[in-house]
Amino acid sequence: MSTCETCPSSKRPPLAGRGGRRTPRGVLLSPPDLETLSNMFPAIRFLVTVCVIALIVPQTTTENRLLRAFNSSDLFVNYGEAKMVLEWLTWSFINLYIVLTYIATTM
Repeated sequence: MSTCETCPSSKRPPLAGRGGRRTPRGVLLSPPDLETLSNMFPAIRFLVTVCVIALIVPQTTTENRLLRAFNSSDLFVNYGEAKMVLEWLTWSFINLYIVLTYIATTM
């Protein structure tokens, strides 16, 4: 058992239950409990909703400004790859929104 020079062993906080562990600096890490996750859930849903709106609104049938921005960013080799990534990203966020909405209605 290692000892801490800056704090006596009687002042050392106990390790957390349910898988908590101590970092080298003594900060206690523990997995978030269900109450913390349920309190964060509305904010997560709001951020996903904003992302879905930001992805869908610029994509119209006549002009796709978001696809042009993706293509001109030099992150993609060609137009087809940019289009594929944008479609994948859009559908992923839509599906995530649906799953989060389902979870929110069952909580």
